Formats: sequence, C-alpha cells, structure tokens
Amino acid sequence: MKTLIANKKLKGMTLLELVISITVLSMVLVVAGGYLTNSVKAYNSSVDNVSVFNKLRFVSERIAKELRNINHNGANYVINNSSATQFDFDDKTGNQVIIDYDGVTDQLSLSYTIPVVNALLADGITAFSFNYYTGDGISAPATNADIVFVEYSITMQENSTSYSSKSRLTFRDGS
Repeated sequence: MKTLIANKKLKGMTLLELVISITVLSMVLVVAGGYLTNSVKAYNSSVDNVSVFNKLRFVSERIAKELRNINHNGANYVINNSSATQFDFDDKTGNQVIIDYDGVTDQLSLSYTIPVVNALLADGITAFSFNYYTGDGISAPATNADIVFVEYSITMQENSTSYSSKSRLTFRDGS
C-alpha cells in the first residue's frame, strides 16, 4: 500500500498543463522580445545622434577657432578668397589658411601653407556654406576688404535625419 501512495504523489503534469504553460511562456517572450528589440534600436539611434552632434560641434568650434585668428593689417582683414564653399585668409602669424568644402566627396578640409598641412575636418557633410557680411551684420560685402562677419552653415545626415548647425562670427582685429 505504501508504494501505491508514493506513486500517486510523484504524478507529473498532464499534457494539457504542459501545452498551456508553453503557450503562456511563448506569449510573454514575444512581448518581452519586442520591447527589447525596440530598446536596442532606440539605443543605437541615440548613439548615432550623439556621434553626429559631436562631429557638428567639433567642426563648428574648429572653424570658429581658425576664423578668430584672422590677421588684421591695420586697415582690414587679410582675406585672399571668399566664396560660398571656400574661405582663404591669412592668420596672425602670416600663414595662409584655407577652409574648403568639396560637395562631390562631402568632405570639409582645412589647409595651411606653413608647414604644408591638408587635414580632413569632417566627412559625411551633406551641405556647407559661408555667408559674408559687412560691419552692420546685414549687408553683403562688395569686396573681401569689407568682410567683418562670417556665417557658416553645416548639415550632416544620419539614417535619413538631417542635423544642421549655423554660426556667425565677428572677426577680432587683435589690437
């Protein structure tokens, strides 16, 4: 009689109970998996956004640093060439500095003549432009000698989202 009672106590789950528990567990895993997948996608998107913002900030600060160092010869700023995609000027040490955007390769470069250096500031730039202003900050200059303000716009794209930065800088004459 002891063996009959012992066998009844060791009885396992029925097939129906097993199927129900597997079904419930599967539903919980599908819901949890969806949340985990969306969380990973959101994290990756955030990492990409931070990367683009860091690149935009670096480029903007580097251009500002170079432009603040423009040479003033007592009468005006030494500007060799000014176009929508290139700005060529002399810095306070007499070194020629060229900031150039190549729309074909989507690269922004920075060049110096002494020593000869051609550095890539950033790639993946979808749009870049310079705008130049006179001392009133509104009018377009007639000549390079009339330029006192420079505005530069940068646009980068990451995963079909565009990110833009625009800065306006006043030159310092160093006196």
